[in-house]
Amino acid sequence: MSFIPKLPERMPQVPSIKRGNVVFLIILILLGFIGFFVFDSFFMVQTGYKGVVTRFGRITREAEHGLNFKIPLIDNVFKVDTEMVQRIEYGYTTQEVGKKYQDNRADSKMITRDNKIIYVGWIMQFKISNPSEFITNLPLNQRRQYNMIKHVAEAEFREVIAAKSLDEVLTDQRVEAAMEARQNIQSAFDALRMGLYVSTVNLQDVELEAEVQKAFADVETARTERERRIFEAQRYSNVVNAEVEGAVMKIQNEAEAYKFRRVAEANAEVSRVTALSEQYAKNPDLVRINIYAEYMTPILKNVTPIFVEGGEKLNFLDITQLIRDGQTQKERNE
Repeated sequence: MSFIPKLPERMPQVPSIKRGNVVFLIILILLGFIGFFVFDSFFMVQTGYKGVVTRFGRITREAEHGLNFKIPLIDNVFKVDTEMVQRIEYGYTTQEVGKKYQDNRADSKMITRDNKIIYVGWIMQFKISNPSEFITNLPLNQRRQYNMIKHVAEAEFREVIAAKSLDEVLTDQRVEAAMEARQNIQSAFDALRMGLYVSTVNLQDVELEAEVQKAFADVETARTERERRIFEAQRYSNVVNAEVEGAVMKIQNEAEAYKFRRVAEANAEVSRVTALSEQYAKNPDLVRINIYAEYMTPILKNVTPIFVEGGEKLNFLDITQLIRDGQTQKERNE
């Protein structure tokens, strides 16, 4: 005997979905997709930034600031700040600007060409100049980006310091070393296509080991003393040279004056002789008498006259001597 279950007289009915609801749901989904595609098709690039658009991992273009278009779900956009100047510090870390710093000797310890160990604190400032190269050739992770940039720049800077002597780094070639380091770092960045521009490399502090510092201080003192003595010698040399130049100029002026006077006297004598020649041609006796009187007057005025008559010597009263004696007595009384 088999058991046959008794079926219900009426099967329960499944609630039906209205056609209008299905259409509304489909429209809502379509609107959602359209809204998503429209929203994802546009992107905004802020001022100072550039947008690097990639399609399937390949760079297609660089977008300028403002509203830009991309293909949804296919194009990716990386926004890169090209105006911000970034800074990497070596040998120290700024904890509070202008007030608090922390030394980092591991970064600053270097060796010079003459095998001297020094500690150099320096900074590098740079910014992104080529966003496409920056996105392509540097890691997207910021920490790895920072380390890569820092290590490349540090290697080039150490090479520059290794080519300088201790004296050059500490004194007269600090600025030249910084300029050379900036050029070498920029060349390394360009060779690696990192898309970076190095704006500044500055040497902040250069320190020595304690023993070396003392020895260098002694050398610096000796150099200062040497420069002081050179300055004093130069100043004395300037004073002596000025005196000698003055004496030489005085002698030259006196010589010129003497020359002018002698030339003038010679010209006057030539003129006088010429005039006498003309007069001598007219009246020779008169000219002879004048010449004799001219030359004998200074001689005869100092001669005491003595007259001799008949072979006997006659002394006359010397009036000239009396005048001189009278003047002498007058001066004594005064």
